[in-house]
Amino acid sequence: MENAIIRGCAGKFSKDLFSFPVGATFGMGFEEEGIHNKILRYLGINVNIFPLSEEIRITGFSTPLSIFQNRTNHLK
Repeated sequence: MENAIIRGCAGKFSKDLFSFPVGATFGMGFEEEGIHNKILRYLGINVNIFPLSEEIRITGFSTPLSIFQNRTNHLK
């Protein structure tokens, strides 16, 4: 993807004048005061948002790496 920028967990890609988050910002930006929730409220858009137990899964290694919302599950 020629417009992709990957840095740590703040990956994004751009199309024309728009940038789209694809890393942890996207996965974790819908909490009450998260950036995506703030933007949706500002625009008056109601979206059915529900938490995921496994927020992010990174594959491509011998063992997949998962990031969980629940700290206890995350530390297992």
